[in-house]
Amino acid sequence: MSTADQHTVLIVGQRPDPHIDAVEAQLEAIGARVRVLDRNSGDTCALDPGLGLHAGWVGVQGERTLLSDITSVWWRVKPSVPAEFSGGTAPIEETLTWSEWRNFLRSLPHFLSHARWVNPVAQNYEAAYKPMQLSFASELGFNIPDTLVTNDANEVLTLFESNDRVIYKTLSSFFIPPDEMIYTNEVTQDLIRDEAASISLAPGIFQGYVEKDHELRVTVIDETIFAVKIDSQACDQTAVDWRHNQMTDMYAITKLSDEDERRLLSLHARLGLVYGAYDFIVRPDGTLVFVECNPGGQWLWLEHALDLPISSALTNSIVPADSPRKIT
Repeated sequence: MSTADQHTVLIVGQRPDPHIDAVEAQLEAIGARVRVLDRNSGDTCALDPGLGLHAGWVGVQGERTLLSDITSVWWRVKPSVPAEFSGGTAPIEETLTWSEWRNFLRSLPHFLSHARWVNPVAQNYEAAYKPMQLSFASELGFNIPDTLVTNDANEVLTLFESNDRVIYKTLSSFFIPPDEMIYTNEVTQDLIRDEAASISLAPGIFQGYVEKDHELRVTVIDETIFAVKIDSQACDQTAVDWRHNQMTDMYAITKLSDEDERRLLSLHARLGLVYGAYDFIVRPDGTLVFVECNPGGQWLWLEHALDLPISSALTNSIVPADSPRKIT
């Protein structure tokens, strides 16, 4: 009997997404039934709150699956239309459609309380708050950049008293139609003074620039750690933010120290996550500096580049051998 016998996995996400394709294939290979609920594909759904916690169904490609049959849920909801991004614009119909779907999908943890969630939805969203991440990381003993979260330009200028260089990044993913994002950018004192009125409109993250020998992308699934070294300083384009050209050849498998692994797993538990993608800077003196965590971060390009079994680890987390079966 397969370890996934009688398991039905609901993946909540949108296609195209090669991450969904990879995990779906592995789940089916171990015998799990997989249903991908994609709000953009004409899928249907129903809840009947008066009949109890598990009363309802999802209809994927014309086939209904009872909520009571679902044993695991992978929350793979990623922004896919402008209405979902900070700063995005969209027609009223699109905005209303996503708002209604969002409220339905975020109700599912109540009606699927019997299922295993990767990640639990509430923790997935709460863990994405960057100021909280930095606070937790500092409390657990990680070094963090000299940071101010503020909309006061004068406060930002104080960072230059102890930092030769300062960077700015948004608190949330910011979309500029049709297809641009705001990444981490270096700012100058003159720019801060000139843009004081714009800065006052909303808080942002301002940090002292951390000199880098290299960076790390560390994927954690349960207590399994996949650490990757990123040689971001080999190219000017990736020196401040390696995402500017993340498909370049700059990756190698590495390992954290035992103490840093212990701290990271403590942070992972503190954030309440099953899956998390963590970013670190390694200074020229070897000091590790925590940057941020993305609870839904990408991994497949690293898996392909380095032959890392991240999808397999995630599959085994979604359907562990001792997870609950169908409710009877």
